Amino acid sequence: MKSIEVKNVVATDLVEPERIRLDNGTPLLVINAADQDVCKLEIVTEGGICDQPKASLATFVATMANEGTARYSADDIALAYDYYGAWFVNEALTHASSLSVFSLNRNFDKIIDYFESMWSCPAFPDDKLESLKKRASARLKVNVEKVNYLALVELQREYYGETHPLGFNVDEQAIGDISVDDVKAFHDRWTVPQNSTVLLSGKVTDKMIDLVNTTFGKTQHTSERCSSADDAPHKDFEPKTIVVDKPDAVQSAIKICIPTILRTHPDYIPLRILIRAFGGYFGSRLMQNIREDKGYTYGISSYLSGMRNNSQINISCQCDNQYTYRVVDEIRTEIQRMQAEPIPEEELNRVKLHVTGELLKSTDTPFSIAEYYSLMISNSMPHDYFRNQIDCVASITPEKLLEMANKYLSADRMLTVIAGNRAKF
Repeated sequence: MKSIEVKNVVATDLVEPERIRLDNGTPLLVINAADQDVCKLEIVTEGGICDQPKASLATFVATMANEGTARYSADDIALAYDYYGAWFVNEALTHASSLSVFSLNRNFDKIIDYFESMWSCPAFPDDKLESLKKRASARLKVNVEKVNYLALVELQREYYGETHPLGFNVDEQAIGDISVDDVKAFHDRWTVPQNSTVLLSGKVTDKMIDLVNTTFGKTQHTSERCSSADDAPHKDFEPKTIVVDKPDAVQSAIKICIPTILRTHPDYIPLRILIRAFGGYFGSRLMQNIREDKGYTYGISSYLSGMRNNSQINISCQCDNQYTYRVVDEIRTEIQRMQAEPIPEEELNRVKLHVTGELLKSTDTPFSIAEYYSLMISNSMPHDYFRNQIDCVASITPEKLLEMANKYLSADRMLTVIAGNRAKF
């Protein structure tokens, strides 16, 4: 097979946004890099899942943004967005919430007031909350029949601890316990100008910037910015294997977690490349062995999850029950292989090509650029993180990856959770 030549990317970088302060001091990032008359307005607000006193509360707050506000009914909002060809996305993140609207430039002034009211003064009607709770309970009944969900929930509970918001038990009682007062208190605590950053991307005009300022820059900051809670686990890490028995399951779900270095550590980006080689793309070691050679699964993946206060190497797979422990054994085998000898140059070139391609996707459109900056804000990523990744891909060597494997990729540090029919393993 002809070897792949990977050319180093030395000049590409994220478009640097224009950084503006609204009249009330709220940061506005403007990414003006489009040919078409379209735009995206997003508000990233500090305070997310890590800050919820009850399970699912942050998600409920985000989900109810379009269920009516102090100025508009839910029907008013839906009809306006439909008529003007706009749509919104709302999401609860680990440390923040994000509310976005996509619009044609010519209709931007028509929809921005609806959008602002969804962010600043949602009504949280009782009947809408009850309907949301019923839907959440119905989804839960479906999810608890899925081995992948059961394994993930148990992994989070065991890793973070039951008292941590990321390890809370979500059951019907927990959903039922959420009240309108809970939702309002969480919103009022976090959704204020001093906790927020506004991003405007697309083909941006001065008129649009002025409109954002008059809409979002009028409410004065009443206190200092609040910071989201620590996401570090509430318990000491203990490598072990846990089985969640589901006798009627045809397949098993395998979730593995290895705690590792923070995103701020100088080894983090080289480690990220190693984990891509290990199981982060279709040609990875885990895929080639466990899917292609052994046929134990349709897919297996690994990824490095870097949060503000902790990071983990994660491995995830589903397979027939009879292959469960064989898959775990092969994962250990591949870890040992990564630690035993340097990755061949040709394989490294494939990995570099994949990582470079993924990075360049972040520069494709103004919306993808804005999404990257949004992630930087919500995850407190260093300002030069993108450039550091580009530079690391260009300079990474097999020897460096071998060093990373021996320092951080330890089979003895695996927290393994398996959900499936134990009798069939």
